[in-house]
Amino acid sequence: MYAPTTVSEFGASEESSAHAESIYTVILASGTEDGGKRATLALSMACTALSMDLTTHLFLVGAGSIWAYQGHADGIQVDGFPALDELLESFVDLGGNLAVCSTCNQALCHATGSQERAFTRRPGVQIQGMATVMEHLMQGRAVTF
Repeated sequence: MYAPTTVSEFGASEESSAHAESIYTVILASGTEDGGKRATLALSMACTALSMDLTTHLFLVGAGSIWAYQGHADGIQVDGFPALDELLESFVDLGGNLAVCSTCNQALCHATGSQERAFTRRPGVQIQGMATVMEHLMQGRAVTF
């Protein structure tokens, strides 16, 4: 399991603990076009937030919705980071809320020409709409990849 470095190792001030009750939302709209680099960064940030005991949501939308399905992160690893599949598993294991856009799930926004792999959602992936994401955003902070 991926275990990010804790913030205390980097000398974070007590000020950062004041944000611990906020909701952090990571929006991932990037798919396979960059070899999984943005997805890896998004998952690394999300796992780090969880390791800091922050309530963290990862919302997969558009091309990024591909990561909600089993097998599509297999074999993807960016130098210096754990494998993308491991990051996804760690995020769910650490208690993160992993969700795919309800429209993208139904319309398969991530699908390209030939569909060689089946689209079976990964364990732990919820289907959520834009209203839920907006609710999270109103209660905290967000970053988009």
